[in-house]
Amino acid sequence: MLNPWSKFPAIRLTLIFITGIACHILFPAHWKIALVCWLLAWLPMVVFIWFKKLWLRQAALYLPGTSAILLVGASAYLLTFAHTEILSPAHFSAKAQPQHFLLAIVDKPPVGKEKSWRVIVSVKQVVNASGYAQAAKGKLLVSFLKNEQSNQLQYGSILLLPASFQAIEAPKNPEQFNYKEFMSFQNVYHQTFLSNSGWQLLKGNAGNAFFRYVYQFRQQLFNQISKHVSTKNELGVASALMLGYNDFITPEITQAYAASGALHVLSVSGLHVGMVYIVLSRMLFFLNKTKRSRLLQTVVIVVLIWMYACLTGLSPSVLRSAAMFSMMAVGKQCSRQPNMFNIIGASALLLMLINPFIMTEVGFKLSYLAVIGIVYLHPKIVSWFSFNNKWAQSIWEVTAVSIAAQATTFPLGLYYFHQFPNLFLVSNLLVIPAGWLLIHSGILLFVLSPFETLQYWVGKFFYWLTFALNKFIFLLEKIPYSIMEGISISAVELLLIYIAVLLCSSLIIVIKAKPLRWLLLIFLLLSLWNGYEYWAQQKQEKTICYSVKGKRAFAAIRGTTAFIDFDSTLLHNESAMLFNIKHHWWKLGINRVRHIAEHPNFYALKNGYVVECNRQRFVMLHAPVAGAMPASTFKTDVLILSGNAKIYMNEILQQYTPKLIVADAGNKSFKVKKWKQAAAQHAIAFYDVAKDGAHEW
Repeated sequence: MLNPWSKFPAIRLTLIFITGIACHILFPAHWKIALVCWLLAWLPMVVFIWFKKLWLRQAALYLPGTSAILLVGASAYLLTFAHTEILSPAHFSAKAQPQHFLLAIVDKPPVGKEKSWRVIVSVKQVVNASGYAQAAKGKLLVSFLKNEQSNQLQYGSILLLPASFQAIEAPKNPEQFNYKEFMSFQNVYHQTFLSNSGWQLLKGNAGNAFFRYVYQFRQQLFNQISKHVSTKNELGVASALMLGYNDFITPEITQAYAASGALHVLSVSGLHVGMVYIVLSRMLFFLNKTKRSRLLQTVVIVVLIWMYACLTGLSPSVLRSAAMFSMMAVGKQCSRQPNMFNIIGASALLLMLINPFIMTEVGFKLSYLAVIGIVYLHPKIVSWFSFNNKWAQSIWEVTAVSIAAQATTFPLGLYYFHQFPNLFLVSNLLVIPAGWLLIHSGILLFVLSPFETLQYWVGKFFYWLTFALNKFIFLLEKIPYSIMEGISISAVELLLIYIAVLLCSSLIIVIKAKPLRWLLLIFLLLSLWNGYEYWAQQKQEKTICYSVKGKRAFAAIRGTTAFIDFDSTLLHNESAMLFNIKHHWWKLGINRVRHIAEHPNFYALKNGYVVECNRQRFVMLHAPVAGAMPASTFKTDVLILSGNAKIYMNEILQQYTPKLIVADAGNKSFKVKKWKQAAAQHAIAFYDVAKDGAHEW
């Protein structure tokens, strides 16, 4: 009997390749083992080729397949190792000294912030004080203060920079977004900030001629959009939709589109590339007559799709879509009907061969899961109902697309974004057709640039359609319970949910007893896991001093209640709370927040307070100490210093006997330095939250 997996060779290779990349990410230092596995994998293949009689022995037939799996996995590991620039001895961080300079070239157009430009540069040389240059490699994240000189930066600019860089910091709070890991997957491990002086712009246009032209053309297209779309929110959505520009997207726009389940509109994705593919196919219909003209049609479509991908910044979802639609165009030219799952797998494999770290991108994962859901589930879901009315059938087909895509992406959305858009069906009923119209009218806007009168009216339509779409999205956001937030699932729960989705998908086709039994088992495991998490959350008792720059953020956790001592400015800053604190609270299941004074084991002091948690005594001092000392020595486990209080360590240690002294992130660095020196003299452990991150007991 033929193995069902034999129909999907590209999918099998892709899964093995992903496993090899994941092994390198988890165990980056074991490249020698991977090399040995790669060499050993060839042995059974050579033996089978040499001794052809082995093919007649059933017991030995598993060897070539096993060797192929080992070979592909080891190749993926070694390719990822070779792609990791920080491991190379030629990396600039291994050669540069503080007194040296770096000769670098700007990799991509600068991203504008309110007061600075953010640029990723590729280092080419390390130059010492005497002018001697050594070849080097590696990428550096540079922030330039906005001024006359930095405003001239563009793709291909050659710069001479001081070698005053530092490693990108790891997250300082639990469950905080790991920006260091995110940038490492782009081969960026270091950063620096440069003001007015200390760096030079040597040359303006030295980058790849093709990409230089693409970025210039992209800017011209943006100018065409901005000429007709003047308001801030509409310009942000229009430029993101058409060109992948995210510089003008405000936090309010992002939040509104996320709450309505239409966030995919703000990033050029498979939907957009698919629209471009269909538009091009329709525009070039006259070439669909002879074999030669069809070949020309295919070449033109593939070239223009990749041009569009370059214009939109080559995001993971666009790369996936461009590769997939290119393969579809080639398959159509060959008069074949290739398996869509093999096209999906082959496009993913191609992209990972070019850049193995692309598989770590959330957009890459969501994009592939969405298209798998649409390809596999949409035909099954749309067959549930059939309408004689054309409009009703169209609405149902759009709804089926939304359900299919959401079914395969929502677990990843819960895992990464901790939210679920309850109104995604309603929003997508308008967003998907509006996206079609915006893409078509946007392309028409570009094409009609020589005809100002016609372009004016198309520009008006384009603007008012964008304006109406934003109004609709903001209206949906205001509806109560439009989004469920604060959802936190573990990697184990993510895996179980995806297994449940797979089993439910099999039940959609035909009800079978076996998948149903496994589905019930998965639901049981999920229930047991959630029950264990609920029990652990009810029993938990911990204390944590969060690291938020310039702020006091101390919390004592009992069960699902957080007793907090936070600066009021932090509590009222929703974005700072979300970035630094709330993700951790969601994981802990916190559903009640109280002031620290309401803690059952709270005792007030004139210059602070004492709180006892989990058999440990914490003393918080955040006011001048003079005249407020206890009458006798006060035994404590942890002494926390906050609020830049005038604290003299020698006096403090006459009254308190801490095992650990902690300076929270709200203190000035010069005070923390003095406290640390004094603690060292008394042989007491010292912890700087601002520098070393949150401390959890």
